[in-house]
Amino acid sequence: MNIAMVVSTFPPDSGGMGQVAYEEALRLARRGNSVTVYTLHSNNHRDTSGMPFIITRLFGMPRFGDGGVVPSLIWRLRRADLVHLHFPFYGAGLFTFLACWFFRKPLIVTYHMDARPTSWLKRLVQGPADFLAVPLIFRAARKIITPDVGYFQSSGFNCLVRPNILMELANGVDTNVFAPGEADWSKLRPDWRHKNILLFVGNLLSVKRLDIILFSLSQSAKQDEVLVVVGGGYEEKSLRKEATRLALEDRVYFAGKCSDRVELANYYRLATVVIISSDRESFSLVALEAMATGKPIIGSDIPALHNRVVGSGLLFQPGSAASLRVSLDIFYNLSIDERKLMGETGRRTVIQKYDWDGHVADLEKCYASVL
Repeated sequence: MNIAMVVSTFPPDSGGMGQVAYEEALRLARRGNSVTVYTLHSNNHRDTSGMPFIITRLFGMPRFGDGGVVPSLIWRLRRADLVHLHFPFYGAGLFTFLACWFFRKPLIVTYHMDARPTSWLKRLVQGPADFLAVPLIFRAARKIITPDVGYFQSSGFNCLVRPNILMELANGVDTNVFAPGEADWSKLRPDWRHKNILLFVGNLLSVKRLDIILFSLSQSAKQDEVLVVVGGGYEEKSLRKEATRLALEDRVYFAGKCSDRVELANYYRLATVVIISSDRESFSLVALEAMATGKPIIGSDIPALHNRVVGSGLLFQPGSAASLRVSLDIFYNLSIDERKLMGETGRRTVIQKYDWDGHVADLEKCYASVL
């Protein structure tokens, strides 16, 4: 099959949606398909000469965060057997629909999440797009893929989709990269080696609620408790200021963005426990990566985590620093063996249920069903 995949972000830029598209493109190509990924231009550079698929980077005119207007998609997609749009991709979704309509190409849409605009320009673009373009895209799609049906059904777009075209397909994780092992401590201060390290991984956006982890840490009587933050984003500057305001400069390390998966896996190995504090997630890749690395999780009690971390962690009330503090105190009172069992349970769950090769085999069957 000649597959065109359209996605707003792609490695080396960080982000769960781009990582999913990368894993799919890589394995589809290895299975003998011709894959071209269309994504926005990036200032981050990576040698792609050894990739078994083609990456075409487009300039958005204008560009607004992870969105951009790219009308050239209309003619670029004409030679594909089918088009796979990873949604949301504001500024490109309408042109993807038009290409599929004009050249009669089957359209597959993976719905990852609801977009939360953070600027006036994004709100200006997203409002009309949600009202006019998104209904066209969703009604034209032959299949709508979602990593979690429950999350999709809570979305405002659920009413646009016929139940018979909705398909749940869980994301996966590379258990060879994300695996238990010896940690390289050179990234952290030497005196942190014997501390309780909380790890946050993700884009620094308001919905991720790093602020409640910072506040919970500031209320802790445990001076050996520290926080490592892996990720960047629009809220980074204000969150650094908040850490300073709470007098946490010596207990919080902002590691920045990490696009290297091996390096990211090492951060997980450094952690005592991984904190997922989001108010809303469609499907948490961070949870899978932590579980695959054998690390316990303390996460918000939201649908994306509620049934996913059973036996491998603890849950707390979303948005509540006090509830997070209670869960952390419960965790610290667990024995070493109980914590180890959490990690082992998580890894076993990932190996059994969240395999990328199985994901792509099912995706290929989905493609074949619409051709």
